[in-house]
Amino acid sequence: MRSRLYSVGHALALVSAVLLLSAYATADLGHASWQDGVTTVFLVRHAEKDTIPEGDPQLTGAGESRAQDLSHVLEEGGVTAIFATQFRRTQDTVRPLADLLGLEVKIVEANRTDQLVETIRRNHQGGVVVVCGHSNTVPEIIVELGAAPVSPIEEANEYDNLYVVRLSADGGAEVTTLKFGRRPQ
Repeated sequence: MRSRLYSVGHALALVSAVLLLSAYATADLGHASWQDGVTTVFLVRHAEKDTIPEGDPQLTGAGESRAQDLSHVLEEGGVTAIFATQFRRTQDTVRPLADLLGLEVKIVEANRTDQLVETIRRNHQGGVVVVCGHSNTVPEIIVELGAAPVSPIEEANEYDNLYVVRLSADGGAEVTTLKFGRRPQ
């Protein structure tokens, strides 16, 4: 289990490489690829949210822009499934990507990390999955997937992390932390 943090320059190069590898791993090449069984899980916290209504606010303008940025970053990544919690802000963060790819956003209860991880492992082996959660649930999901713990997500203004967890067929997991979109204010 390893965790890495990259600079913006390295992050852009790595995102390109990860997306290329993900697309290759999911391509129908008519034969087994070298990545058989590898599952890629992209995890993000919801984008910038409004302060009202309390409990289930919508995204701000900056949040809507970030959701578009996420869609652009992952549009060629071979995404096969998208998950979000029952809250509007998580669903709105992945909605542009889901609409672009013609995929359904599958809703999971925010407090059911175990159920989400079981679903990913059971139903999406070898796929490319996007999960949108919260500042407290994303690190929990990463650990539950078997990767090394990541730094806590700052509740006040940390919306630009893109975590990439690679699950090997033999049960190993590795997480890479990237940044996307504009730096939050």
